[in-house]
Amino acid sequence: MESKDPRWNLLDDQDKARVDELITNPQKEFPVELFPDECQKAINYFATNLEHNKEICSVGVLSALASAIGLKASIKTDFTNFPVIWTAVVAKSGFGKTPAIDKVIEPLRALDKINAATFADENGAYKSSPKTLPKPKLSQRIVSDFTIEALLDVHKYNTNGLLIYVDELMGFINSFGQYKSGKSGEQEIYLSLHDARSVVVNRKTSDPITLDRTCVSILGGMQPSKLFDFLRDGRSEDGFLYRFCFVYVPKFKKKTNKNKVRDENIEAKYANLVKHIAESTFELTFKLTEKADQLFKYWESECYDLYEDNEFDFAYQNKLIKMVLRFALISHTADNFLRDNPNEIQASTMIKAIKAAEYFRYNLNIMMEDKYDNDISIDGNTISKILVELRKLNQFQRKEALPVFLDHGYCAKTMTN
Repeated sequence: MESKDPRWNLLDDQDKARVDELITNPQKEFPVELFPDECQKAINYFATNLEHNKEICSVGVLSALASAIGLKASIKTDFTNFPVIWTAVVAKSGFGKTPAIDKVIEPLRALDKINAATFADENGAYKSSPKTLPKPKLSQRIVSDFTIEALLDVHKYNTNGLLIYVDELMGFINSFGQYKSGKSGEQEIYLSLHDARSVVVNRKTSDPITLDRTCVSILGGMQPSKLFDFLRDGRSEDGFLYRFCFVYVPKFKKKTNKNKVRDENIEAKYANLVKHIAESTFELTFKLTEKADQLFKYWESECYDLYEDNEFDFAYQNKLIKMVLRFALISHTADNFLRDNPNEIQASTMIKAIKAAEYFRYNLNIMMEDKYDNDISIDGNTISKILVELRKLNQFQRKEALPVFLDHGYCAKTMTN
C-alpha cells in the first residue's frame, strides 16, 4: 500500500477529492458563498428582483470589496499579497454590463460624492484665504478617466487603494502611451501595480511621483469582438492578459419585464457593509492555517501536473496562484475585520477561493474556444505559413493557436472567407 504523502498529512481522502472535483469539473457559476451574508443576499436580490446578471453582479462585488479593503489587509505566505483584482466582463453590447456593475459599486460612489462635496466646501474656503488655510486635496475611490500620472496623483491622496472602473476596457488599454512615445512603459507600470509594488513615474515639468505601496484594482467591460485586440501588443507574452479575471457571458437572458420589487433593507445592508469596510481603520496581516495551506499547495501541485505541458494554461495557472490567496484574503477580511482574533484563514475559506479561481479559469477557456470557433476563417495565401508554425507546437489546443493567427494579421476585422 502506498504510504500517505507527508506533504498533505492533514488532508484526508475527502479533502483531496473536493479539490480534485473543483479542478476537473467546470465551475460555471461564481461561488457567492465566498462573500458575507449581506453580499450574498444583495447579489441574489439584484439578479432576481432587478434582473441584473448574477455573474456580473458577483464579480462587481468582488471588486468593490477589494477596493474597500485596499492596503489595510494582506496575506502572508512565501510572499505578501494585497487584494488587487483585475476583472474584465466580456459580453455583447446592450447586455446590461454597466447597470449591473453600477449597482454593486454604488456604495463606493456614494463615498466619493461625500468627499467631493467636502472638497468643494474646503476649496471655496481656501480660495478665500489661501495664505492661512492648507490647500485641500480630493480623495477618490473610483477613477474612470485619467492619465497614469493623474492616477498616481489620486493614489497619493487615497493611500488605501483605488478602483479603476471603465465601461470599455479596450479604450482604456489602447490609451496606454497616448501622451508618450510608446505603450510598453505604461503597460510595465500596470504590471507593477498588479503586484502592489512601489512605483516611480518621472515627469518633465514637475517632481517624480513616488508611491511606496500601491493597491489599484480594475473593473471594466469588453465586447467579445474586442478579444483579438486585447491579445495584441505582447499582452500574452508579458503576462498582462493572464492578470485579468475574465467573466464571459455570451448569451442574452430575456428579461421578464416584471414589476421590480425593491427591498431597501437588503440594499442598505450591503451598502453599509462596503462603506464600513472602506471607512474603517485597521491594519491586518493574515496567514493560512496549516490545513488551509496544505489545501492550497495540494491544488497548486495538482494543477501543475495537469497544465505543465500546456503553455497557455500553465501561464494562467501561475497568476491564479496569487489570485487564490487574494480571493481568500477578501473573503476572510470582509467576514472578520472587526473580530478580535481574525488572523488565520481557515480551510473552508480556501476551498471557496479555489472554486473562484476555477470559475475564472473556466470562463477564460470557453471564451477563447468560442472566439476561435466564431472568428477564425482561412485565407489560402498564408495558411501554409500558419500550418508550419502550428506544427512546431506538436500537440496543441485551439486557444494555443490563437497567437499564431494573430501574428499573421487575423482578427475579427480582417478575416476573409
